[in-house]
Amino acid sequence: MGDLGFMPVRKCDVALGRPLPYSLYDGDRVLLLRAGCIVETQNQLDKLSEKGLYRNPSAPVARDRRDAAESAGESAAGTVRESHFALDEIKLAIGEHLQLQGMADGDALRYAVKLIGYCKGKSVIVSTPTVDNKFAFIRDGQSFVVRFFRGKVAYAFATSVFKSTNVPYPHLHLTYPSTVRGLVVRRGARARVNIIAAAVDARGKSHAATLCDLSTGGGMLVGNVQMGEVGETLTLKFRAMLNGQEHYLHPVAAIRNIGTGDGSAEGLPAGFHHGLQFVEVPPSETLALTTLVYEKLLQESAEI
Repeated sequence: MGDLGFMPVRKCDVALGRPLPYSLYDGDRVLLLRAGCIVETQNQLDKLSEKGLYRNPSAPVARDRRDAAESAGESAAGTVRESHFALDEIKLAIGEHLQLQGMADGDALRYAVKLIGYCKGKSVIVSTPTVDNKFAFIRDGQSFVVRFFRGKVAYAFATSVFKSTNVPYPHLHLTYPSTVRGLVVRRGARARVNIIAAAVDARGKSHAATLCDLSTGGGMLVGNVQMGEVGETLTLKFRAMLNGQEHYLHPVAAIRNIGTGDGSAEGLPAGFHHGLQFVEVPPSETLALTTLVYEKLLQESAEI
């Protein structure tokens, strides 16, 4: 392989859950994965590397990324695929949690509400949101974006309040949407975040760190020191604000790769970069983690 200009690639150089910066070949110069593709799990990486891993340093990376994207039917940088639905096609369940986001300039409020029902072509009926255990003042004509998640799809539609009433109980009638926008989140898509976290290593020592990207399956943790070796686990502790409420998450993650950076690459801060794969997420925290990731991905995408 060396005579042909191919360079060996160590397994620890392959970041799980992130697009490959170059195409990977085996020891027989057979193409394994094009640049831009993602190695999702350590088991997948182990199988790919059975005959060795190599890359061609003279190959144009930008073209490889484009070819990989075209073969996958999506842009190399894209994390979502957009579709449109009729609301009744989604078959929302009564009592399902929705989120109302204000559309007025400077209005960043997001309210958590429950679906009471809907009449096709007429209205969507939701509970009146509360703030500090008091019903929020919602005026007729006020505009919102309604957001909710189902499976791997994040939905959103624009609406306005055409009737806010307290009879026989506080609830809102929202205008019925002509269409609902659905963003199908690509498997392994990572959202850019900046979350302060504590990481407890295998020896029980706690480290201050920052989560710089996050998916439902892992993330990138940056700290001033190396927090363990590849294969060891870290117990993370970090806070997420969802629907105005604090959620504390405690996933256990395995270190899959470690690198260093000076702060100039990919917008990551300087320090030791730990590529993590979640191996244990408490069941009570799974929904909060998923919601956090999808909300960040929605913010990164072109919103309604």
